Amino acid sequence: MLRKLARAWSIIKLNRRHKSVVGQVYGIFIHKLLMNLTAKDYYIFRFYENKTWDEKIRYMSHRGSRYWPWQRNQMQYRILFKDKLIMKSFFDFSGIQTPKLLGMIGSGREISDLESFQKFLSEAPDDFSIKRVSGKEGDGFLRIRRSDGELNHVDIWNKLRKFMWQGYLIEESIQNTEQLANLNPSSLNTFRVITYRNNQGEWSVICTYLKVGRPGIAVDNSKYGGITVPMSEDGVTLRAFSIQSGDYFSNHPDTNVPLEGINIEGFPSVIEFTLNACKEFPFMGTLGWDIALTDQGPVAIETGLHYHPDAIQAANGGIVTDEMIKELPARHMFSRWDRRFFYPGC
Repeated sequence: MLRKLARAWSIIKLNRRHKSVVGQVYGIFIHKLLMNLTAKDYYIFRFYENKTWDEKIRYMSHRGSRYWPWQRNQMQYRILFKDKLIMKSFFDFSGIQTPKLLGMIGSGREISDLESFQKFLSEAPDDFSIKRVSGKEGDGFLRIRRSDGELNHVDIWNKLRKFMWQGYLIEESIQNTEQLANLNPSSLNTFRVITYRNNQGEWSVICTYLKVGRPGIAVDNSKYGGITVPMSEDGVTLRAFSIQSGDYFSNHPDTNVPLEGINIEGFPSVIEFTLNACKEFPFMGTLGWDIALTDQGPVAIETGLHYHPDAIQAANGGIVTDEMIKELPARHMFSRWDRRFFYPGC
């Protein structure tokens, strides 16, 4: 507790050049009251700077906002998005292109012990991926490449034992287009496409950004240092941002490869693919998609309910649109929530 208080005090002191200590404390309180945002949101979104209320109401977080689009996502379908095997089965049933499933690891699965794992490796393709059934933010993800050297099946199996009770999917590895792979070859650099369904049942894209990984890291998630690159509507990359450091940059901080001002070939196909995939989810109100762009076209890696909009909003401003403001009820700290749908803290 003392460590957290010391950390909070250091953040308040750091931002005194923008607003006094009293002003920051008052700001945290009033934003909690009017938008149900936390102190963490207050600083991530830089609300201590000179932002108008019209700008602030366009921000949203998992903990609250003035207009909270997740309230249209029905709780009864939550398992569809928490369990990657169910999601993959739904994608396959709906005809949504997704990486091929090669096998399952876990209790009662075809691969349940070291011997069966060794047998799989002897017949496996040269490049494949292993991910937790209910993992998030890239936790537990492994990409296995035979070209990296001889596989130590015992070491790999020991890494998997921690979440064996949960289970793992084994999938074919997806390859970026050359243009995207050049940004960071070690990771699959994907597009996060955030979509919204209006009162007429029509889906639209709220915003899109490219996630770019760091050298030697297999995932592009911000938790592992991944970089957020906002996209313009016509498919051109904007100034990149790291939510971990709070820095903006035009080139990759590790390799100096340009990230800003790139016209991404095939970007329109990503948007078209995502909007077509959304039509299979008429029971949801907003979804965040991870879409890989390959030489064979877009591929859906996954879609999620509680996607993370913090990085893109910290980088490029709030993403709540005029249409959403017209359709969604204005929320505050004392609003009552329909428990059949998603609500802060659910």
